[in-house]
Amino acid sequence: MSGFHSPVERECLRILLDLRLPFVLVLARGAPQRLPADVRSAIDAGLAECISPFSRSVVRPTTATAYQRNMFVAEMSDSVLVPYASPGGKTEALCTVLVANGKRLVTFESVATQNLIALGATVIQSVTR
Repeated sequence: MSGFHSPVERECLRILLDLRLPFVLVLARGAPQRLPADVRSAIDAGLAECISPFSRSVVRPTTATAYQRNMFVAEMSDSVLVPYASPGGKTEALCTVLVANGKRLVTFESVATQNLIALGATVIQSVTR
């Protein structure tokens, strides 16, 4: 479940599509009129859903709707994977709120994720094939 907005998230979406794995796309705007063909195909095949916590009148994503979407995704999830958050950035601030609210935050072991680990994120091991 994700907005699949950032470059890392878009790469995850590509992998999910390529492997034909299920996912939920959560929009930071109202329900879409159009979706990319590969996402539409996954929905038609029953592998994906597209949902939004906003009415159709919200036609463009904003910083505020992206934050609300991210909180919606977090509330719907048992845990939240954040592979990277800029120190002092919006994602780190969101992670601070999530941890304060008791949400399980997970990340990867890296020098780039030490700020998340300091917040209390659980480190998960990378899986290689």
